Amino acid sequence: MPSVTTCLQPTPRRAAHLPGWLRTGQTRPEPVPRRGGRVWPLVLLLSALAIAGCQHAAPAPPPPSATTSAKPATTTAAANPAIAARDAAITAYRGMWAAYEKASATANPDEPSLATYATGDALSVLQNALRQMRAKDQVGRGTVILHPTVVAVTPADVPSEISISDCADTTASVLYHRNGGPVNDTPGGWRKVNATVTATEGTWKVSGVGVFAVGSCTGP
Repeated sequence: MPSVTTCLQPTPRRAAHLPGWLRTGQTRPEPVPRRGGRVWPLVLLLSALAIAGCQHAAPAPPPPSATTSAKPATTTAAANPAIAARDAAITAYRGMWAAYEKASATANPDEPSLATYATGDALSVLQNALRQMRAKDQVGRGTVILHPTVVAVTPADVPSEISISDCADTTASVLYHRNGGPVNDTPGGWRKVNATVTATEGTWKVSGVGVFAVGSCTGP
């Protein structure tokens, strides 16, 4: 996988402009290339990205653990609701990527797992991106290596919204013609990703995601 507010911390490079959705503070966004290549399929496909409802806040400490499996993320009556919420938000974020990679393998905007982990603008944009892939007879292959970190929790005691920052390695995620080779040979790389995850009726889902240009972050 188009309410725009001031979002997370400034990044070293401008974010890719994705019409009607993504705005990053005072920086002027760069245009999205009209042709894809050896790039992260999400970036090519999301012709409109948004960071829905994100709020500028002081960074919170990273979560003590990050769930790596992709499964529905629900709030629980844990002894520490803030820690449980952070883990649930990370699970939802990872689940969204797993769902998108599954859907992009066949350019299927109706993949059921998309709605398990994404909602609102984020879900609409993911589905629209996949429709663009299908119209161009393209599919995504490979995977994105994620390094998500929680940077803001609102409210702090019993969170209902969590902001995530990531430096994702898109080198191995490639856009292909359905019946041929790569769209072109432009390499992927490290991309900054900002995401907003919200809790609705006990379930955490990604409601907004912003993807920045290659080189906008440095991997670990």
